[in-house]
Amino acid sequence: MKIKLTSRLYYLVFVLLAVVYLLGFYFREPNLDEGIIAEWAYWLANTGVAKSVLYTPMQTGTEHVIYVYHKLFTWLGALLIKIFGMELMPLRLMVLSFLIVLLAAIKSFGRYFVDEAHQKLHFFVATVVLLCFDAVFRFSFTFRPEIMLSALGFLSFLFAYRAIKELKPVLAAISGLFAALGFLTHLNGIAFLVAGFVFLLWHKQYKAWFLYCVMAGFVSLFIFADDISSQFLSHFLQALNDSPDTTSAEFVWYGPILKIINEHQRFFHSPIEISLTVTLIAGLVLFNKLTKQQIKPLLQYTLILIIALGSLTHGKTAKYLLLIVPFMVLIISHFVLKINELNAWKRNIFTGVLILYFVVQGIFISQQFYPHHNVKQYGVAILENIPKSSKVLGNSNLVFAGVGEYHLHADLTFEFIADQQNIKKNIINYLDFANKQGEHYVVFTKMYTRPKYWNELMELQLKPNSNIANIYNVFYISADVVILKQVID
Repeated sequence: MKIKLTSRLYYLVFVLLAVVYLLGFYFREPNLDEGIIAEWAYWLANTGVAKSVLYTPMQTGTEHVIYVYHKLFTWLGALLIKIFGMELMPLRLMVLSFLIVLLAAIKSFGRYFVDEAHQKLHFFVATVVLLCFDAVFRFSFTFRPEIMLSALGFLSFLFAYRAIKELKPVLAAISGLFAALGFLTHLNGIAFLVAGFVFLLWHKQYKAWFLYCVMAGFVSLFIFADDISSQFLSHFLQALNDSPDTTSAEFVWYGPILKIINEHQRFFHSPIEISLTVTLIAGLVLFNKLTKQQIKPLLQYTLILIIALGSLTHGKTAKYLLLIVPFMVLIISHFVLKINELNAWKRNIFTGVLILYFVVQGIFISQQFYPHHNVKQYGVAILENIPKSSKVLGNSNLVFAGVGEYHLHADLTFEFIADQQNIKKNIINYLDFANKQGEHYVVFTKMYTRPKYWNELMELQLKPNSNIANIYNVFYISADVVILKQVID
């Protein structure tokens, strides 16, 4: 089977992908994390201090300052908010720009990795496999740091690879710069710091390794840029300990070992991840040693990165597979270009697995399309019913409509506190929590509220001025929005 790429096919596929992405950018379900991170950026842009009023109910002081956050990502967000105001579109476009950077870096890598005659085909295959991955589609236009981190991490690998291949140690300093910028973007970027460190040592490039360490170490110190007091380290560690995303079990000495043992969960989290992982494994099993030897440095770095990510970061959240996905995609792309080296039955197996990958990803991508929703306009329509300066418990995306004008608190904080204090999660306990926090209004929406609470609320058959548990009255009600007002004695 000979793979032939005509100019017409090349541009047709890219146009089709561009159309799907453009439609997806407009018709997609909003992500509540966008409001949480955008609030950090808003306060940084307007007060010079990153903080989270949304998380005030956690009682960890986040309404005054946060020490652990996605710093470089938030700094860039703050710059955009300073220029454009509290608008979601510029923030999402920033993320999209890093997807373009990642694609450009993959194309550049092909110049050093693939012979000139196959570079165009290699980039075509890698781009199609990458852009058809559901999580890339989902996060490429979501104000979260995964795509930016993935791009910076891949750039770090690109320059480390070039430093070794071209015997130019100075390129390793650039690699260290991008690895550190990844670390500043998200703490999980520590995986790229470690990967570059080990990769250069593995290849005995000691001068390059030294330059990498100096640059990476220096730039990484900017993680403390907004806290240069003598207590900066204690503030940082305390913030890590207070984070609802971490547990004390992660800080024991054997924690990294347990994490590595469980790292497979990230790769087999759902059919989305499984189809990509199985495609990679199929290639590694079916192709001979010589074919794999041709991409030995890529395989080495990928292995180091998997171990570093698995042992040094918390949880097995599938979205952080995005840090490894570009490397998995490049390995798969290499196998696709070498498919004629397989005998007929192996070629059919690999082709079948690859087709299954595209089918699975297509199914899940199709499920992401959602009626167009303007996050800010939706929030304005809700908050215009509520007096300014009120304390409001509701979804985090309300910040795009009312940050700075209302005391907005995230409903998600109840979930964290309920887990910590073993409180049963139901509508009555949720409202009791809101009442104890002194929330003047509680906002429920069919779009954002967890189905469990929305369904329990609907079972109460509410009407205007209905009372719930003698603590809240129905203040506003429609088919998809319910606002409760605190009963004041």
